[in-house]
Amino acid sequence: MSKRIILYRHAKSSWEDLNIDDYDRQLNSKGLLDAEHMANSIGTKIILPDLIICSGAVRTRQTIDALRKKNPFIEIEYDDNLYLAESFAIDFLVSEVANEIETLLICGHNPGLTDFLNQKTKNNFDEIPTSCLVVIEFENYLWKDVPQSKGIINYIEYPGMTKDSGLNNIFKY
Repeated sequence: MSKRIILYRHAKSSWEDLNIDDYDRQLNSKGLLDAEHMANSIGTKIILPDLIICSGAVRTRQTIDALRKKNPFIEIEYDDNLYLAESFAIDFLVSEVANEIETLLICGHNPGLTDFLNQKTKNNFDEIPTSCLVVIEFENYLWKDVPQSKGIINYIEYPGMTKDSGLNNIFKY
C-alpha cells in the first residue's frame, strides 16, 4: 500500500499575553472554532489517520483535541521534536513510523511544515495558513523511503478557502 501524510498546521493562537512562553500559547477563539471545523473534514472529506504525531506545544494539542473528541480511538503520540521542527527533523520522524501505518497525520508548526511540503511536492510557496490540512500521497510502501521521495497533493483545505484562493492556485496537484 502507498503511504499518506496529512500535514495539519495548528489553529490560530493567541498573542494576547506576550509574557507567556511560545510553547504555552493557547488557541484564540477563532482558532478554537477553526479546529472544530477542520475536525469535521477529517473523516468526512479525507480519510482518518491511523496515527497522529503532534507537537507537544499547547496550541497543537488544542488543535488535535477537537479531532480527538470526534475520534477518540485514533492513536496519538506527542513529540516535542516537532515543536518548531525543521524539515529534516520531520523526515526523521516519518522514517521511524511503523510500516503497518498507512495514513499519518502530523500536527505542527511553520516554517517546518511548509518547508517539508515544498520538499516533498512540486510546490514552492511561503507559508501554509493556520488550520490548513494538506494530504500528500506517496507511492512508497515503507516509511523509511519517504524522506527520499516526492509525493502528490490530493487534498487541501483551510478555513476561508475559496475556489479562487491564492494559496489554492499555488498548489500543483
